[in-house]
Amino acid sequence: MKRKKAKAKNPVSIKDTPFFDAEAADKPGKVRITMHLDSDVLEHFKRRGVQLGEGYQTLVNRTLRRVVDIENVLLEQLPSALVESMLTIRLTTDEAEGALRKLDEKKSA
Repeated sequence: MKRKKAKAKNPVSIKDTPFFDAEAADKPGKVRITMHLDSDVLEHFKRRGVQLGEGYQTLVNRTLRRVVDIENVLLEQLPSALVESMLTIRLTTDEAEGALRKLDEKKSA
């Protein structure tokens, strides 16, 4: 016999939460997902969200977008063997940006 889920006495809508962005929620290309994060990572983004006055999910998305953009630049500009090595050792964003700056400096010289 299946149990019925207990209904919350006072359900809270996501629209009632701080930093809810109805415009962003309705944008094409946005997908709702469920994801497991390390608790310290989640707390970091929540703290930063409060400090910046933004939602933590927006910060997570922006951070992931930045990593994707950097990886795309690496894939386009660096030899594939080097990119493979860099991605294999899980190069950090700061290290990747430093590598790109050095590459730009060499091209300019």
